[in-house]
Amino acid sequence: MRNGADVCSHRFLMRADQEEMNKMQVSAILAAGGSGSRMGNRINKVFMPILGKTVIEHTVDVFLKTECIDRVIIVTRKEDMEECKKLFRGKPVVTALGGSTRQESVYNGLKLIDDGIVVIHDAARPIISPELIEECV
Repeated sequence: MRNGADVCSHRFLMRADQEEMNKMQVSAILAAGGSGSRMGNRINKVFMPILGKTVIEHTVDVFLKTECIDRVIIVTRKEDMEECKKLFRGKPVVTALGGSTRQESVYNGLKLIDDGIVVIHDAARPIISPELIEECV
């Protein structure tokens, strides 16, 4: 059992850590390098339309609505770079070239970040909430 001084110092440290975290930039890396081949598509599944927008637009919108997210980085194939840039022109979204593996793609996104907190998500999975993202951060 902790004594009163221990509890107070623990709370102080938690508050100090939270204050430091609040100062850190939070970046989201969205992996969008798939080809859609398992679905039998000729296009990347993130560009498939659902309810008037592409899958990736739905996913990015959730991250942009999340208060703690400062920047979104989409990592995608070379042939999809222009489409991503066009879709998110004027929004705080950066596009990075993916690699031959998911690990390499995420690493390419990480190279654009100096420091801070990073969340990584599959761009083809738009069913996520700002609350869940905040919890993860």
